[in-house]
Amino acid sequence: AYREQGHYAESIPWYQQALSRKPDFAQAENNLGLALQSLGRLDEAAQLYASAIQHEPNFVEAYNNLGNICNAKCQFKEALYYYEQALRLRPNFIEVQYNLGNALQGLEQFDAAIEIYQHVLQEKPDFPPAYNNMGLAFQTQGKLDAAKPCFEKALQLKPDFWEAQNNLGAIYQAQEDFKQATLCYSRAIELNPHYAEAINNRGFMFQLEGKMPQAIEYYHHAIQLKPDAAGAHMNLALSNLLIGNYETGWAEFEWRGKVLKGSQYRHYPKPHWQGEKLNGKRILIVAEQGYGDVLQCLRYLPLIQQQGGKVLMTYRPQLKRLLEYCQGIDTLLEDTVLQTIGDINFNVYSLMMSLPRIFKTTLDTIPPIGNPIKLPKALLQKWRKKTAADKNFKVGIAWASWSGHPTSHYRSCDLAHFKCLATLPSLTFYNLQVSPTPLDPETVPKDLHFVNYENEIKDFADSAALIQNLDLVISIDTSVAHLAGLLGKPVWVLLPLAPDWRWLLERKDSPWYSSATLFRQTAHGDWESVFKDVKQALDQKLSKSLTKVISSQNK
Repeated sequence: AYREQGHYAESIPWYQQALSRKPDFAQAENNLGLALQSLGRLDEAAQLYASAIQHEPNFVEAYNNLGNICNAKCQFKEALYYYEQALRLRPNFIEVQYNLGNALQGLEQFDAAIEIYQHVLQEKPDFPPAYNNMGLAFQTQGKLDAAKPCFEKALQLKPDFWEAQNNLGAIYQAQEDFKQATLCYSRAIELNPHYAEAINNRGFMFQLEGKMPQAIEYYHHAIQLKPDAAGAHMNLALSNLLIGNYETGWAEFEWRGKVLKGSQYRHYPKPHWQGEKLNGKRILIVAEQGYGDVLQCLRYLPLIQQQGGKVLMTYRPQLKRLLEYCQGIDTLLEDTVLQTIGDINFNVYSLMMSLPRIFKTTLDTIPPIGNPIKLPKALLQKWRKKTAADKNFKVGIAWASWSGHPTSHYRSCDLAHFKCLATLPSLTFYNLQVSPTPLDPETVPKDLHFVNYENEIKDFADSAALIQNLDLVISIDTSVAHLAGLLGKPVWVLLPLAPDWRWLLERKDSPWYSSATLFRQTAHGDWESVFKDVKQALDQKLSKSLTKVISSQNK
């Protein structure tokens, strides 16, 4: 009676008294486990469920509860086993079938999970959690049109279902309907003022609007309610970095390992380097996140060598050749070695994006780029031959970021936007966009003098050599912008209203890349005004270049 009223602590001594009188009382063990589980004492609860099964081998509910413990601890394979045992004893147990779907979703077997949820809903069509979790499975697969009606149906059946309200907001956010997303998040918070996830998401809506104080306030509130809310910590990090508050930002950025996936964020058997003198020690630098992040932090590697470190750095294949020409690296290791970390001989390690924190980087102390990459003459000459006959002003362009990035649709524009630049004289545009899917020639504006070497650009070294033979790079926020900035090539970076943290707010220059000029949206999705500014600046740049040429000829 106490437990059913939510008085879990008060229920515990009564169950314990029952078990003191009858130690093999399986039902009491199961109920005590439920009380402890509700109090977050999962390991104790699991022991009681296992004991209940020993005393009563056909105890279906105990198998289900043990599976729920495993699910809560992200031990999805073990959860699957216990749910299957429960269903072997009672095949039509709808609750267990639903839980089995949750375990399959945890194992990223989304199609199988969806099939289970659909079966559950055939048997129990008024079961809102199944609609909600089926929506999450569709959403994770990127099937937003299938996910949305699932959340809507869950809310139709249970209007106060705050999780479904929050999830529906995430769909609207992904569809860039920020007004509806904000309404959903706000409604979820009204239904449950202690719902940290919705509070975090509402904060992100403020961040998208450029209202940073409100965003940071919401992130702090979410963390206060749920101290281990990794997503809120990550957002707090990015928002502080965006406003230049690097000390707080770098510290909070260490939560990224709880949010991002990949072998980079595994447990390492050696100490995490914190900036101490290395005196000949071998330090493993683990490349992480996108290519642009790696390029941005290459400037720190010579500083590590100055500390006496022998730098071992992991890489992804596309970066290998470029990194071979890079200063500050003693040994390159393909990132697949992280799967067998014990085979690597190193003394300390650091994730690459932890280096700014370790070196206590502020806006005033960002290390200069120097001359980090020395491309071989043969490679430069190869690409010089391809561009030498072109006497026009040569502009490299990139317009789309990796489609798998969660902010890709904010950051990317269409190639068609460059059409407005075609009216400017003496321009040739070179494709710097590298994609697994070949560029469709039909998407290239007819009036654009466009050169496409995508079949010959094999990796970042080729891209770098081509960039070195151009006059200017115009790129959205992607690795191309970082590469051009790293090479010291003039680069114009096209930014959405809510930019990535490294570009800060409002300013037109970048403290990370002295050759960069930033062009910013003033409204969500408004690339037209950005390209209007780009056209005006490019027209002025062409006029200056022409004036220099005429002056030189006159001399």
